[in-house]
Amino acid sequence: MTTSFARLSDFLSTDVDWDDSEDDDTMWRVGDFASSLVRRNPSLVQERMAEISRSRSLMDELVPHSEFPHRRRDKFVLFRDPGERFVVRLHRFHPCGSTDTEYGPIHNHRYPGVTVLLRGAYQERVYTEVARDDARRTADLTLDEERVLAGGQVDVKGWRTAHQVRNVSPDQAAFTLFVRGPSLRRFSHIYDLDNGTFMDTAGAHDLARVGFLTAMMGSAAVRSRHDAMRFIGPADQWSERYDVMMRVAEGQGFPPPGTAP
Repeated sequence: MTTSFARLSDFLSTDVDWDDSEDDDTMWRVGDFASSLVRRNPSLVQERMAEISRSRSLMDELVPHSEFPHRRRDKFVLFRDPGERFVVRLHRFHPCGSTDTEYGPIHNHRYPGVTVLLRGAYQERVYTEVARDDARRTADLTLDEERVLAGGQVDVKGWRTAHQVRNVSPDQAAFTLFVRGPSLRRFSHIYDLDNGTFMDTAGAHDLARVGFLTAMMGSAAVRSRHDAMRFIGPADQWSERYDVMMRVAEGQGFPPPGTAP
């Protein structure tokens, strides 16, 4: 493991009390440490991606839990804690010109998370769930904030917070380093604001153990391989995934962090 990334994984493994991850102060400490490492070594993520792409054992371990190619946003897993306390990922939000200018779905998470903006920017809407009826699968949300997060900023999101994001640039991808904490419930939710309803996503334990595609096919939200492919895009072969990871590791589509978007 590269020296800079090893410092991050060691910090997350030994210096963070993940039993206290619901405390925003704990997650801000994670964000501050990660962002300071990126500032000191802007190539930290590229070096880790290159390391993974050269190792079949790391590819076997991490790629099944990644999501790419994806229509809106790719997720590359960089490290998984053996105890399932945390995961480190690179997120790549595609330019709106390559998808569309609409927001992605409104959703929350099973876990608290920290985002470090490496390059580019994305727009975000943040919601509060003010009422939910699990039996009827209905929910009421209020829009709390709409903002733009740009390169260098750090954001902490609790597991109860719902949001939706979009990359507003027509030709530049936005890249984020994302650290998620432990799963605090079995399901997260995707909301339909117009109809006032919600549905569960795949369970956290399924995702952690068997990988994204298999778990999605077992989810109440996804009943077939065809449905699952709507989430992750048409490519699901090793050769195609390896090619994507190599292009990212070599810097194609991943300009140096801190450069102007």
